[in-house]
Amino acid sequence: MHDLGLTDEFAAEQRFEVDGADAASRFLVDNGYAESKAELVWDAIALHSSAGIAVRKQPEIALVYMGAHVDVMGMSLEEITPSLVDDTLQLLPPHRNESCIHCGIG
Repeated sequence: MHDLGLTDEFAAEQRFEVDGADAASRFLVDNGYAESKAELVWDAIALHSSAGIAVRKQPEIALVYMGAHVDVMGMSLEEITPSLVDDTLQLLPPHRNESCIHCGIG
């Protein structure tokens, strides 16, 4: 969801990070998620390209920043071992829906 603002459907008048954060937040609120969760997601997406800011915020915000940089630039990719991925997936709550949006925001 962090790059929704790059798509034609969600691009508006703001920076792509803000457009994407707005779209993700609307989606969450419209689907019954708590406003506090939507705000956290908004911050994470809006700050996902903000070096020096995201890593000083809540862990979820820092995680989105780091994940986006692994995705785009391969930052610290060598530190992500198969066992780390397996261990991380074991920590996620079980979910019935195949949609990834439901697995980490609960």
